[in-house]
Amino acid sequence: MRIIKRVNQFLRYTVIHGISNLVEFFPVVWGFHGFDHSFMLHLILQGLKHERRHINNSTELYDEPRIQRVAAIDRVIVLIERRLKCFSPSFRKRHPGSYPSVPECDAIQFRDWEEMWQIISGDENIPGSDMRDWWG
Repeated sequence: MRIIKRVNQFLRYTVIHGISNLVEFFPVVWGFHGFDHSFMLHLILQGLKHERRHINNSTELYDEPRIQRVAAIDRVIVLIERRLKCFSPSFRKRHPGSYPSVPECDAIQFRDWEEMWQIISGDENIPGSDMRDWWG
């Protein structure tokens, strides 16, 4: 009886989530290039978008903490996308259009990077920041 229960749980949770993760992350992993130093940002970006959907649809959180967490995640997503526009060849290939000039990118790099890590690591002046609380 225990074995049947464990097999059932494995099939219902582990396999289903594994397949959904493969489907969700496949385009990011497929686009991997060894020369693209920003590949980890693509993975983080996809993971944050996934987590944002999960938190936004969650009924476990009250409105106020959920709204603050989603707003913090949205800001980090914007900062990562802006950084990728400047520095990622694969992002430029998938999203054609105008891009900031090199001096603008240098300014964006330092200002946005600092703000992004401030949100991720947690700042008492930014509601919903601290990545460790986004899952809790």
